Amino acid sequence: MAQADRARRRSKKSRKHALQSPHSPLGGPIGRDETATSGSGLVDGALELPHWNGDLREWTFLGRLVKRFRQPADSQELVLVEFERRNWQTRIDNPLLHRPGRNRKKHMRATIENLNRYQHFRGIEFFADGTGQGICWRPRKGVRRATAKLLRSSS
Repeated sequence: MAQADRARRRSKKSRKHALQSPHSPLGGPIGRDETATSGSGLVDGALELPHWNGDLREWTFLGRLVKRFRQPADSQELVLVEFERRNWQTRIDNPLLHRPGRNRKKHMRATIENLNRYQHFRGIEFFADGTGQGICWRPRKGVRRATAKLLRSSS
């Protein structure tokens, strides 16, 4: 039910561009091969890493757009910047700034929920490490890399 509501809320433009790499308008290759993955984010036996582009405010994984931020989302962007800075380690310490009168664990939990919400390509998920001190990520099962055929059919 909730997934159907999300799909209805997306504009036609965001659905059209959901499978396209943010680098394709530049005319250059995205820098990674176009092979299919085994469903665990692996390409040729190596883990394919997400990418956060702070200038375009776009987050991609497996050559597909996961999320584009058009409105300020400071907490989510801070988490993505920290993962990118650490070359997408599977776990990072909570990078969110402590705000007086705000529970740090609840703030972290809300940020994780927002990162997992409204993804164009649902190939990645974030979760808390169980201690309230860290944020983890993993590829969702059954995801695959965008192929040239898939990208052509979406245009």
